[in-house]
Amino acid sequence: MQPIQNLWGEIVSFFADHPQDIRSAPRVKGRAAIWFHVRSDGKYLYVGRARTHTPSSKLSAERRLSGAELEKVYPVYLRRRRGELTAIEAQNTTHNQVYWYAILDAVTGEGR
Repeated sequence: MQPIQNLWGEIVSFFADHPQDIRSAPRVKGRAAIWFHVRSDGKYLYVGRARTHTPSSKLSAERRLSGAELEKVYPVYLRRRRGELTAIEAQNTTHNQVYWYAILDAVTGEGR
């Protein structure tokens, strides 16, 4: 596993250079994916409503995501990828888990 600081730097840099709409990756059968926009100012990530895809998230304002939040959610994300049931733990860790999972999938190639 790469150090979180390196991963955070990669994510921030990626979305600073390539702001884009990405799609959530629900694992609950029957739950539809949603699109949302991700951008970075070089220090934080910002997620908001999709710019060009539907169905879009219903966020009323952009949310700011930080490296500190990534440190908490990344281990849960890795366990989720291995097939563990992590929904309740993820909800207790962050209210942004849906966005984090899709962001991590986009950067690591899992969502491609």
